[in-house]
Amino acid sequence: MMTITTTREVKSPKVAYEHAMKHGPSKDVEEIILRARKTQWIRCYAHEVLKARWPEGEAIILELGKKAIRVLDKEVGYSSRSCERRDKAINDLHEVLAYAQYVVRAKWPEAEEVMLCEPTWGLRYVETCLRGRRWSELEAVLLSGESGGSWYPAELLFKYAKEVVKGRWPEAETGIRKDKRTAYWYEKEIIPGYRLKADGTGGTILVRTR
Repeated sequence: MMTITTTREVKSPKVAYEHAMKHGPSKDVEEIILRARKTQWIRCYAHEVLKARWPEGEAIILELGKKAIRVLDKEVGYSSRSCERRDKAINDLHEVLAYAQYVVRAKWPEAEEVMLCEPTWGLRYVETCLRGRRWSELEAVLLSGESGGSWYPAELLFKYAKEVVKGRWPEAETGIRKDKRTAYWYEKEIIPGYRLKADGTGGTILVRTR
């Protein structure tokens, strides 16, 4: 097997990954990738070279993902430095999801804190890692109205009802009713023959339409 030097001349995790794709895994390659702490190449090496979970790399992905949550909570400015930090944090969060989807492909409790910080990622985690099983922690976030900034809360509720609950989701109907377009599709696809109506106390009831 060909080896790759780990001296100062070779620092690029991309070069190390490409070497491994041609010649197979090695401790030298892993040392370079781990030292660089670049989540993309950790995930690519585990997925495409090892074709299995990589505990040492996985620990870095989780560490940086959880750090990214704190960065996004703190970085609110618009300086180039703040934007760079936010971009890196978002990338590290995405890599936690990508590692879950392509490498773990099963329940990954250690990563669920990251999945819950952005409900759209939580939905993808349910679909790819939980095999479509309902996830009570995500349901609590969705019902709280926290959209994570990517979708309107009502749309997320409808998507979860349609793709995970696979039917009526009474607890979500008040939130769904708040958006007319989403309520229309919920009525059409989930509860045909009925429509959502306010019950006068802040809740929602079903009214037969035919």
